[in-house]
Amino acid sequence: MEIFAVKRENHALVPSREAMMRLLTEEIQKRVIRFREWEDAERVIVADFLVRFLFSRKTGSNINDIVIERDGYGKPFIRNKEQLHFNVSHSGNWVVCAIDNQAVGIDVEQVRPLETEELAMRFFSNEEYQAIVDKPLEQRLESFYDLWTLKESFVKAEGKGLFIPLNSFTIKIRNDRITVKHSNAKEDNNKYFFKRYLIDEDYRMSACGSTPEFPSRIQYLDFSFLFQEIHKQDKDTLQRMES
Repeated sequence: MEIFAVKRENHALVPSREAMMRLLTEEIQKRVIRFREWEDAERVIVADFLVRFLFSRKTGSNINDIVIERDGYGKPFIRNKEQLHFNVSHSGNWVVCAIDNQAVGIDVEQVRPLETEELAMRFFSNEEYQAIVDKPLEQRLESFYDLWTLKESFVKAEGKGLFIPLNSFTIKIRNDRITVKHSNAKEDNNKYFFKRYLIDEDYRMSACGSTPEFPSRIQYLDFSFLFQEIHKQDKDTLQRMES
């Protein structure tokens, strides 16, 4: 598994909206223009650039030949590159991507004030809810986000997204050992493993994979570099088509 991260840069340093939009597929363009806030659209654009760049580098394919599709559950995959698995998440200023040759899930969340007890009661299992309310008040918010990112990474690795209710399984954190158990199961699910990462202050990030072998560090990429790489390959493609 490899984990990559891109931080959204100061607006003065990023390319214009028009320049970025021209490098998107028609499907992604349609998705982007539906956003009311440009920040939300920009995160999707960065994620698209990141995935296409990584698959281009790993497979030797031109970036324009990397096509992102979705299965019946909404899980993204790369057309004709199904042997490589990936998952993307974005929140606040960060866009992250995990890539592996087996099922993988990742989730990053910006820590913001919220009603932890109310949301935990609504979305978490009874055991997870109790684990949060048993914490001192000042620790509950971060504990909530730890559990949330772990649970999200699990359902994304499973590939069924919202088809798996978040309260249908329990994540247990015992020091550095993290396990998952379905509500109707007698034993833990040993199919998946977890790791938490410190990506930035006021953020929580978790990854889920099919093996206990996780990268020790995150690989950071610059968005301006990503844009230039996408633009360069797009320009080369146009020149070949015109020649």
